[in-house]
Amino acid sequence: MSQLRILNFKYNLTKWRPGRDRQLSDLIGEPNYEPDRKELERVFYKIAGSDKKIKYTELEELLTKLGVVNAAAEARRMIKAIGSKDRAIDLECFLDLHRNGVMLREIRHAFSVFDRDRDGRLSAEDIQHTFRMLGEWHDLKECELMVKQIDRNHDKYVEMDDFMLMMTRPVKKAKP
Repeated sequence: MSQLRILNFKYNLTKWRPGRDRQLSDLIGEPNYEPDRKELERVFYKIAGSDKKIKYTELEELLTKLGVVNAAAEARRMIKAIGSKDRAIDLECFLDLHRNGVMLREIRHAFSVFDRDRDGRLSAEDIQHTFRMLGEWHDLKECELMVKQIDRNHDKYVEMDDFMLMMTRPVKKAKP
């Protein structure tokens, strides 16, 4: 599961999901959280190719864009861990990978992908940079609006608490 952390972008942190992994996480003091199915589907289709599967090449490309060291080997390891006969991940397999929930450290890792200057908060520039790494082009005004939608203390930054809240609920449209 931890090998797939790079695929985990949005999770519903308000629902604890009991299970085998939960018992292990209790021992290390970290709960599992139930992922939001709609968001998992959105992430899946963003990564998957036209055949509606995530193949090795698509996974390697994503990992490379995110700056993962030795992305090719990591993609091979992830595909092998899944045990898929056609060496690809379909939607049901992707959802099944997340059925036991995600751990808090995986959400922290997702935050760190955006926090390029490692100052513990996300600026509109951080968000724009990460989107560009992923091949999505948003102008700075769009990224500022994204920050405004989840910035609770109105300091024009997304702190970890804001990020955690964002991952637990749909974002409301901010007024420009």
